[in-house]
Amino acid sequence: MSLFRRIIDYLAYVLVRFLDAIVQIAGPDASLFYARRLGRLWWAVDRKHRKIAQTNLRNSFPDWSDEQINATGRASFESLVCFAADVLLTPRRVTPINWQRHVRLVNFTEGLKLVLTPRQPVIMLTAHYGNFEIIGYTLATLGFATVSVARPLDNPYINEFILGVRERNGQEILYKKGAAGSMQDVLAAGGTLCFIADQNAGHKGLFVDFF
Repeated sequence: MSLFRRIIDYLAYVLVRFLDAIVQIAGPDASLFYARRLGRLWWAVDRKHRKIAQTNLRNSFPDWSDEQINATGRASFESLVCFAADVLLTPRRVTPINWQRHVRLVNFTEGLKLVLTPRQPVIMLTAHYGNFEIIGYTLATLGFATVSVARPLDNPYINEFILGVRERNGQEILYKKGAAGSMQDVLAAGGTLCFIADQNAGHKGLFVDFF
C-alpha cells in the first residue's frame, strides 16, 4: 500500500472515530434522525451509485414509476447510513441487562435448542437485510460462542475498529478468504457458524437468480 493510500485511509478512520463520538453523545434518536438526512444527501450527490440503484430497481420492477424507483432508492441509502449508526450504538445498547429493549428473537426457539445442544454443529444464515450484525452480537452478549464469517473492510484502520466492535462480547470473526478449512474445524468441534448467504464467493460459489 502506498503512503498516499495509507494517509487517506487513516484520515477516513479519524472521521469514523469522530462520527462515532458524535453518535455516542447524541444517542439513538438524534443519531438516526440525522443518519436519514445524511442518507438523503448521499442519494442526491452520489450520481454513480444512484444510477446503479435506479438501474437495478428498474430491472427488478419494470412496472414502477420513476417516483417509486427514486423513493425506494433514496430509502435504501437512508437505511444503509442508519445501519452504520446502529452498529456504532450497539455496544452501549445491547448488554446482558437491557438487550431485550432493543432486540426481539422471533421464531428462534428451534435454533436456540440446537445452539444449546452440547457438541451440536450449527450453521446460521442471514442476508444483507436490516441490521444483520445484531444477531451475532446479541448471541455473544448472552454467552453463546459463535464464529461469524465476514469480508474484511478495504480500509485496514476502520476494519480493525469495526472488528473490535464485533468481537467485544466474545463473537469470533473469521475472514472468508481461505476460510473453508477453518469453517470445517468449527463444525467438527460442534460450534456455531454464522455467515451471510448472499455474499459473492466467486467461482466457488453458487449464483442464485432473484425475482
